[in-house]
Amino acid sequence: MEKRLFPFALVMLLLASCSSGASSSSSTSGSSSAPVQSSAEASKGSSQTTTSSEQTSQSGNKYLFYDIKPGQTKEGLDGSPWLNPSPAGTVAKIEKPSLKDDFFIATNYDYLSTKTLQPTEYFDGGTIAAMGQVQKNYMALGSGEANKGSYAAPIKKAFELHAASDKSKDIAAVKEVIAQINAISNKQQLFAFLNTKKAGTLPWGLFTLLHVEDGVRIYDERLGLSMPGLVDSCRYEGSAQENIVEKFSKVLEIYGYEETEAKRILNSGFAKDIELREGQQSASSEGCAVSALNEDFPNLQIQTLFKGLGYRDQDKVYMSDETYRMLLNIDNCSDEDVAKIKDDLLVRVMLGAKTVLSDEMYIELAMEFDSNSKGYPPEMLIRERFVDAIRQVYDRAYLDNFETAERKRLLLDLMKQTKDEYHGVIDAATWLSSTTKAKAKEKLDAMKFDACFPDHLLSIPSFSTGEADNFYSVLEAYREWLYSANQPAFSNPNLWITSITFLNAVYYPDSNSFIVYDGILAVNPYGANEVEELYGSIGSVIGHEISHSFDSMGAKYDAHGIPKDWWTPTDYQAFQAKGQKIIDSWNTISYKQGVDMWGAKMLNEIIADMGGISVMLRLAEKKANFDYVKFFNAYSASYASVFNEAFLEQMFYQGQDEHPMNYLRVNNVLNQYPKFYETFGISTTDKMFVSEENRLPIW
Repeated sequence: MEKRLFPFALVMLLLASCSSGASSSSSTSGSSSAPVQSSAEASKGSSQTTTSSEQTSQSGNKYLFYDIKPGQTKEGLDGSPWLNPSPAGTVAKIEKPSLKDDFFIATNYDYLSTKTLQPTEYFDGGTIAAMGQVQKNYMALGSGEANKGSYAAPIKKAFELHAASDKSKDIAAVKEVIAQINAISNKQQLFAFLNTKKAGTLPWGLFTLLHVEDGVRIYDERLGLSMPGLVDSCRYEGSAQENIVEKFSKVLEIYGYEETEAKRILNSGFAKDIELREGQQSASSEGCAVSALNEDFPNLQIQTLFKGLGYRDQDKVYMSDETYRMLLNIDNCSDEDVAKIKDDLLVRVMLGAKTVLSDEMYIELAMEFDSNSKGYPPEMLIRERFVDAIRQVYDRAYLDNFETAERKRLLLDLMKQTKDEYHGVIDAATWLSSTTKAKAKEKLDAMKFDACFPDHLLSIPSFSTGEADNFYSVLEAYREWLYSANQPAFSNPNLWITSITFLNAVYYPDSNSFIVYDGILAVNPYGANEVEELYGSIGSVIGHEISHSFDSMGAKYDAHGIPKDWWTPTDYQAFQAKGQKIIDSWNTISYKQGVDMWGAKMLNEIIADMGGISVMLRLAEKKANFDYVKFFNAYSASYASVFNEAFLEQMFYQGQDEHPMNYLRVNNVLNQYPKFYETFGISTTDKMFVSEENRLPIW
């Protein structure tokens, strides 16, 4: 899940470029309230031994045992086995089970037992189908087949230049910037370069800005192949250092550097990037008024920057201690520092110009260094590289050709209903004190939400690629357009930080907001006409995202997205204790022999899945003649998918993904709720059964 940072490309050090660093919906930093930790988790380094009493499926998957009573062990259980159906072809080997024994396979059996994958396919089902439609729409815009609106023509031209195999003109454009940096010989020239309008429109940077209620928060971006980064100075250490320099020296060689000099620049640039953040200085937790910025940073025209972006003198600028030290160290640099800062800038320019790389080189680097890219189809990575580069114009062209206002209206209405119903969810939590409940409701009331597309896209100014004959020049024109013609958008607190085609729904703790992106709706998998199907599919997703505002991540941010503890210590301890029970329960699950669940890592997502079902069941109670069979079936169907072994290995078996596998998000979530048992008549002899004392929903 991604952070809510608005990226814009006014040069490095002070100005931002598209990136995915600082904070996210799934990992944040801030308060002293730490996520729940598991003692069992800490010991997970070696595979657990499979005992003779543990059953094994035809495909070699070890069945899970989850209903452990006090004093019992796995060996002492009769067991409640579920086959891991995720590898394509697995379910074809078994007969259809009773839904009382395996709800996920039973309700999705026709799909799971027949779907096969081609050697080049990584996965299928659910949002994967939406991904395919997003790709088709991208190609339709690029070919000119989709040509509604004035933004389609510049996107078509940009698409053609981006796809060109001859990158010589792009390389020449980057070399012009390299020459400007190489001409710098002292700090006066350095500051003059950083503060030029030309530098301000380059597609690379060190900072990303997040708009908050009373101003803006700065996140510094570490050196890397930016927008988003493939490698950064955080990873430039130990055994990884040599490999990073070896692989990325090939990028610098594109611009004429010999291997030895390329490696020197990389080593120097990464080292300086780390050094600039060192020191003991601390930023004010209360923020700094825009009018006072020049007091701390007289050489860097930050005040002028923010005033130019529409911020007022009284608006606050928040930053981390590390970011503050970096600004100070640059502002106070000596002439002797300039040479290494130049190396930092050179690396930033050359690695930041990722659209200059050939498709083959970019895919190779992405697959190796970007964990978010591993396992995904190469054509999707190329599409995202293009879309990220000129996002607002692309999104407007996409909106003109593929979006409907009615779908947005439907989603916004359901999002409001769900948010309002969470007041009842909070009230029903008898273990919470009135103090924490009041703070939780305050956070709910302040929570912002949006769906499908941001309204500002409807009024953005026209864009032209002009006489550009290479994509890098298109990119510079786009950044110029952002800085000037579209200037008011910079201070728009409702601005989205990723494309509307993003295949997700996300809660952003640092702005207390959540968005359902249009990408996840591309094939209308959640466009159900019946309320039961709507609640079971996208409704549960919306409830899931809101739940994140109350998990161990959301507990670190208040109603306004400011890092602050708002739970009482006693309540948070109770929350941790409940979370620990979930961790201990899920840690007994194995995806396959020798591959166990990481309950602590997945805790927030497990809690959110349960929260999504809880709030939808509350809404269902208010509907006359609500069909719970349709509701539970729709929830299960929304997770129906199959994967190839390579993707499963990278995304799940190696513990990268913080979400449980889909069959567990159905079976081991629905079996926590009495209404599920009542609807399908599940009893103690059924394998979906969990005794009441071992049901663990927090909300």
